[in-house]
Amino acid sequence: PSETGKTTVLKQLKLLYGRKGLEAERQTYRRVVHLNAMKAIQALCYGLQRANVPLENTEHIAHLETVMRLESTLKRYSITSIGFTNPAIPRKITDAKAETDMFLEMVPAIKALWSDAGIQETYRVGQNLNLQDSAKYFLDSIDRIAEPNYTPTDNDILQARVRTLAVSEHLFHIDGVNYRIFDVGGQKSLRRYWA
Repeated sequence: PSETGKTTVLKQLKLLYGRKGLEAERQTYRRVVHLNAMKAIQALCYGLQRANVPLENTEHIAHLETVMRLESTLKRYSITSIGFTNPAIPRKITDAKAETDMFLEMVPAIKALWSDAGIQETYRVGQNLNLQDSAKYFLDSIDRIAEPNYTPTDNDILQARVRTLAVSEHLFHIDGVNYRIFDVGGQKSLRRYWA
């Protein structure tokens, strides 16, 4: 099924046995990391509102409103396999500068909200938040990933969530044996491509 780590295993194989590791994809993952961080704080803000948890610092209400206004913008930037578009969302992530600018504008709101006890409580007890496993990892690293010359580390890439929407084939030569690995999307609508 989806979100069980199929693509993450592939990324680990690329790191360990790929000729170039993840170098070819490293800069593309910068955009994915930024979008993962924005989607994480947005999911926490929705969870906070649904659970009627108050923000500890009332000055953060303006940041909460800023994040909540992002809903339609972030839906447009649905993250899918690197280089593929999501058929349900006709627009492709193409304007890296616009995305980076949007992320950098959001950094103060992300930092303020992530430091708020209300958001932390939502994270601690939250259920059904549609929150990625890597949310805490990226939100804790917000200063580092917001640096102007940020380049994703191998661990950042392993933590980054990219929805797989196509079947891709990868070849590895390990200890004299050739392996052909297929990466597939786990959503029910994509399982017809598994055979």
